[in-house]
Amino acid sequence: QIEPEPEYAADPFGVIRDGRLHVFFEFKPFGRDGFIAHVAVGPDNKPSPVQPVLKLPHHLSYPFLFEFDGELFM
Repeated sequence: QIEPEPEYAADPFGVIRDGRLHVFFEFKPFGRDGFIAHVAVGPDNKPSPVQPVLKLPHHLSYPFLFEFDGELFM
């Protein structure tokens, strides 16, 4: 799990898989580069904890997802 309060969270991109909404977005901590994070929302409308999914040694934003042959790519 990551720090609870980002400087901002932005640029969401969502996809429905396995009956849940998966949202990938830019998470920007204060004073550090942004990275891509994920939260899932199930049928009960309760979000999962925010988890980092893609961190590189430079700023990341605008996740873009696409599906090919049943596999999800970013």
